[in-house]
Amino acid sequence: MSTGRVQYCYDIITHEYNLQGKIQSWDVILEGTIVYNPNTGEIYSANNPRLDLYDISGVNSQLSPYFKGVSTGYNIMPSKVKFYATYDMEARLNGKIDGVDIDPPAILKFGTYTAQFYAYRD
Repeated sequence: MSTGRVQYCYDIITHEYNLQGKIQSWDVILEGTIVYNPNTGEIYSANNPRLDLYDISGVNSQLSPYFKGVSTGYNIMPSKVKFYATYDMEARLNGKIDGVDIDPPAILKFGTYTAQFYAYRD
């Protein structure tokens, strides 16, 4: 029996929140690995994916965004793996933002978001 081939997979997903007319956007990276038989192509295992903030340059500098309540998982199919995550996004308001009528300090709840992608073997 041959050894399985391990393949790293990821996707970068952009999410947005409208803060009183001011769009806040950030990228998350969802990453995982799959293991497949290089002779048959059959995917026979995967790991629970990891979710991280990747880019927050689209979020106002007076906000410190963070995840809360992250849940991740995967589904193995014959030729692909679906990696997914659900998370609550929040941000601490550290200073006044022009045009926003919320006074700091405050915790802003952006809502619940889902990130997902399909990984295919090489």
